[in-house]
Amino acid sequence: MDENKIVSTNQSIREIQEFEENKEQKVLFSYLGAFDEEHLIIISNYIEFAQTVKRTTQRTNLFKIFVEMSQNISQNSTLKKEIGGRNTGCGKITIIEFDSYFKMISCNPATDNDVQTIKERSIQMNSLNKEELRGLKRARIREKTNKAGNGNIGLIKIAIISENKIEVKTERGNNNKNYVTISVKINK
Repeated sequence: MDENKIVSTNQSIREIQEFEENKEQKVLFSYLGAFDEEHLIIISNYIEFAQTVKRTTQRTNLFKIFVEMSQNISQNSTLKKEIGGRNTGCGKITIIEFDSYFKMISCNPATDNDVQTIKERSIQMNSLNKEELRGLKRARIREKTNKAGNGNIGLIKIAIISENKIEVKTERGNNNKNYVTISVKINK
């Protein structure tokens, strides 16, 4: 049996069980697949103009955070799919609405090095206030111009926009791959 089908089946079972346990949540959006330009345009338009999100500021923040999480998956996921002659990362993003906030969750397979870097940087980011995060972002941009690597600037942007802590969880799947889940609350 194909190991990708096993992972997919186990993941689906976990997702259904999680949904059963959290029936009060309202899933506004969930996408699992390639994060290529064509898909992102369609999904971004849906999020940007979603009528379920009443306030323009909320829609804008959800949209901005979605774009950052999508770029993270597209660039850093170890699961790649060739679309239009380009390899693009695959993963999942879900947006859930609760009474006082939205929660956006991304998940994708990642290298050991990426997992460690994201964990370390999220701990650092979660210890900073908004102004300190802006300073960190400026420093990472300067670093990026001097050497290769993205410096996780997208994660810093997510923390600034959401004004909440970033939660990072990692898990080794039954296929022995690392999976990183990044979640953030966006206040209403």
